[in-house]
This record gives sequence, C-alpha cells and structure tokens, in this order.
Amino acid sequence: MKKVVLFAPVVFLAACAPATTVKTYVDSTLTKATVTSGGITVLPLLLSTSVKDANVPELRRELAKRTGDSVQKYFPQTKIVGYEETLSALESENLMDGFTSTANTFDTTGILKSDTLVKLLAKTNTRYAILPYLQSASTLITGAGIYTSRSFNASFSMVIWDSVKGSVVYEGSGKASQIASMFKNNNILDTTYEAFDNAGKKLMSDLK
Repeated sequence: MKKVVLFAPVVFLAACAPATTVKTYVDSTLTKATVTSGGITVLPLLLSTSVKDANVPELRRELAKRTGDSVQKYFPQTKIVGYEETLSALESENLMDGFTSTANTFDTTGILKSDTLVKLLAKTNTRYAILPYLQSASTLITGAGIYTSRSFNASFSMVIWDSVKGSVVYEGSGKASQIASMFKNNNILDTTYEAFDNAGKKLMSDLK
C-alpha cells in the first residue's frame, strides 16, 4: 500500500486507478432494432491492468451475470447468451486460450481481435458480443480515528463487437463516486455496482 502525506493527518491510497471513462462511440449501424434482431453474447468480465488487485471471483461472476440481466432488461425481445453459456461455448470449441489472448490484447491496445469472436458468435448464433470492462476502481482513505473517511471511485465500460462489420460498434462507460464515514457505510463494491448500473443506462440512452 502506498502512503502519501498531504494536509490531512494520514492519507492512504489503494488500487490507485483514477475513475476515468472512455469517450463514447456509437456506430451508425448499431440500433436497438439491430441488437434485438441480431442477439448478443455476454463475454467474461475484463479487468483493467490497473485494477488486477480487484480480481475477486465472486465480483467477476456477479458483474458478468449482471451484464446479461441488464441487456435483457433494456432489450427484452433480444436473444441473450449469458456469461455461463458463453464459458461453455468457449470451452467446447477450444476457444478459451484465444479469448484470453483477445482480452489481453484489448487491455493493452484497445483493439478486439476478431478470430476468436467470429468463431464464438457462430457457435452462439448471435451477431453481437458485449464485453463488460471494469476500467478503474480506487479507494482514498483520509484522516485518522473518528475523522477517518473513505472516498471510492469506479468506472465501468461496455464494449460491443459486431460480427457483421468485424469491428467494435459501441464503447461507453459509467462512473460513480461514494464516500464512507462513521455515518455512511458505503464501500468500493457498492461504488463499482453503481458505475456498472450507470454504464447500462448510458448504453440504453445512446442507442436509437
């Protein structure tokens, strides 16, 4: 844990990634109608390199599951291939190593390689893949004793890849900030879930 001395008596900084967001991008071919007709496969959650310390299995599973639930909520007529079914497809088609490589490439370059995604979506019979991406999560602890407070920030992105175009057709993110003190029992998980919810709402509002 890195210790930083500021004007407050004590300041601790953990998971030191700023709560930034990606610039929204919506391809003109992506609409609510095309999502509904094409169907969407939920990819496993990807963590930014800066938040690898947040690699908690329960969190990864829950956010991946919530992605499918969120898309189904906003697009109720759409075929949704959930996280667990996606994992089964990746394993049955021997695509897990390929997906891991694809995820690592995206995290370092921002580019989604198409080979594995083409094969996966052919298996799931959907047009789109959605990648839930925890971009940042940070905790700032200030003060001491009864004056201690914690500030939480998180940024969560949604990335959609189109098998017809062979490229990303949507990038958007939501962020959240919360404060915990002796009067507020907020935490980094609550903040992350709020950022996730905001990303889902943004996806819905961005599509026409």
